[in-house]
Amino acid sequence: CVDAASGRELWRVQTGGEFSDWQGGDGPRSTPAIDGERAYFFSAGGKLYALDARSGERIWMRDLKNEFNASEPEWGFCASPLIDGNKLLIEVGGRPDKALAALDKMTGRTIWAAQNGKAGYSSPIIITVDGLRQAIFFTGREILAVDPEDGSLYWKEPWKTSYDVNAATPVFIAPDRLFISSGYDVGGALYQISVQDGNAAVRQLWFSRGMKNKMNTSIYHDGYLYGIDGKILKCLDAASGEEQWKTRGFGEGTLIMADGHLLVLSDRGVLGLVKATPERYLSVGEAKVLEGLCWTVPSLAGGRLFLRNQ
Repeated sequence: CVDAASGRELWRVQTGGEFSDWQGGDGPRSTPAIDGERAYFFSAGGKLYALDARSGERIWMRDLKNEFNASEPEWGFCASPLIDGNKLLIEVGGRPDKALAALDKMTGRTIWAAQNGKAGYSSPIIITVDGLRQAIFFTGREILAVDPEDGSLYWKEPWKTSYDVNAATPVFIAPDRLFISSGYDVGGALYQISVQDGNAAVRQLWFSRGMKNKMNTSIYHDGYLYGIDGKILKCLDAASGEEQWKTRGFGEGTLIMADGHLLVLSDRGVLGLVKATPERYLSVGEAKVLEGLCWTVPSLAGGRLFLRNQ
């Protein structure tokens, strides 16, 4: 933990040995979830920690990899924990019937564990369609929705990507649409979710190889999707999947949005400010801000933009 104003280190906690994959990389992976004075972190080795956000003192820890008999993904555990009321939702890939789990955020106690399947690299989201709350998980081989209260299945659809690298977070487009995407020459798809008598179902509206989010997550704004297709920044019409514009120069970068603009960090440390418009690619400015490989999504808080490299 560092001071936001100065960058001065406040505390450091060892969460296991340094994880380096077969390509020599050590990140990015899970993002900590902050809830009041607590910080929750899922390590690359499959341990979930609850820490005091001010001191770093451990409150509790669960070794989910071993407790849930989970196989370690090739690039380590990467899913970020999602806070939902008194629960922490997390994708583990355990077996049997322990692919997904909800833990009590105060004690670490297992509330439920359910479903089967390999862990991917994406993080869950909560959506509500026609009054029905659903927890969406993009696992190693499928997209599925469960009841966040007990883990029971609402629906699932297969989604196969090489090496099980489904890494982008699903994008909910209210009131009833969901966009998912993956790299390795797969692509993206838009689904419509329907709810009737407390049950949910999905149907695919379109599929396109024109938006392959390998690690970054696309952004929806005013009817359009903005994201990095492999190494090309693109804008797609969300209703049809048709390409509106594209540009090179950001590599396998990442992006967020603020005040109608895209903040795009290239994989080589160039930060670009791009107007979020479907009409054409419109660069407002750019600057070299970091050296080395940059795959971590920027964070914007309190008027400050936080960036890091590998």
